[in-house]
Amino acid sequence: MASIRQKGGKYEVRLRINGRSISKTFSSSQKAQHYALSVELGFDEPKTQPTEFETTDLTLSEALWNYHRQCGSRKKGVRQEKERIVALHQYDWIEQSVTAITPTHIRSMRDELIAKGRSGSTVRLMMSTLRAVYRFAKNEWGLDIGNPAAEVKMPAPPTPRSRRLLPTEHDALMKALGQCRNRYPRPAAQLSLETGLRQAELLGLQWDDIDHDRGIVHLKDTKNSHPRWVPLTQRAREILRQLPRDSERVFPITRSLLIQAWSHALARAGINDLRWHDLRHEALSRWSYHLGGDVHKLALISGHRTLQMSMRYVHPVQSEMLAANNVFSIMGNEKNFCISVK
Repeated sequence: MASIRQKGGKYEVRLRINGRSISKTFSSSQKAQHYALSVELGFDEPKTQPTEFETTDLTLSEALWNYHRQCGSRKKGVRQEKERIVALHQYDWIEQSVTAITPTHIRSMRDELIAKGRSGSTVRLMMSTLRAVYRFAKNEWGLDIGNPAAEVKMPAPPTPRSRRLLPTEHDALMKALGQCRNRYPRPAAQLSLETGLRQAELLGLQWDDIDHDRGIVHLKDTKNSHPRWVPLTQRAREILRQLPRDSERVFPITRSLLIQAWSHALARAGINDLRWHDLRHEALSRWSYHLGGDVHKLALISGHRTLQMSMRYVHPVQSEMLAANNVFSIMGNEKNFCISVK
């Protein structure tokens, strides 16, 4: 049994696994609890794949962790999936047999999460994980079981964000990021605005990925596993030239450091409801304007596999809409200017 105690503003986890003492410190109580739970569940201990003989005794908890071990390494969101599995262990029924779980269990979890104010996308991801586990257990482990999670309706997908960085916010944000003790958050944000790279793509970017002569970046490891080339604007080249090249990575910092710096910068700048990913939205919206709304070209830069996703970044400005409306008005009155010729 793990023990958690507060020590100097931190939370220390102490536990014993197989006679070995483990101690680790975290910045929040929630992170400490999640770590303790994952270790006690044997996340770091190898387990064998369930067999048909073990089906009646296989709990949903065991199925989740076995699924994660076998599939997690092949996914981009392995960290997020682990967090969802840990979060699912707040429910007592997770320790029941996979055959004992009913749609009622899944439905009650969905309704409880929504009542707590969790976003529709978060609830959908939790339910999708459960659906995937049951599907994997049937197709890969050969278990003769149903899929109770698939019988429960998911919440409606949330309205896509359309938050853009205002001109007044840009200057305040860059000033605040420039006040960070680490030198990299500010140029990382600047390059994101110029290229539309995702946060993970920025942090994984290496100097060898950049073709300075041609002015392009070759992204080998992307969210959808499809490599792509992204053009560099003149401003992007200037940002890169100002960075030191004392590491293989262009931005040799961790994700947690970047998130913390971002949060502090927003507070200093007095900016609300702005996420790092909104920088990508702003960048692609600007690219869309310069490309004349050509979603096919925009998709090559953004890496989206469907034009529907690229269409989210096509924002016609008010003057363009008024001009188009005037054209349609003239076309509608065209008969007034026609002369009949017999």
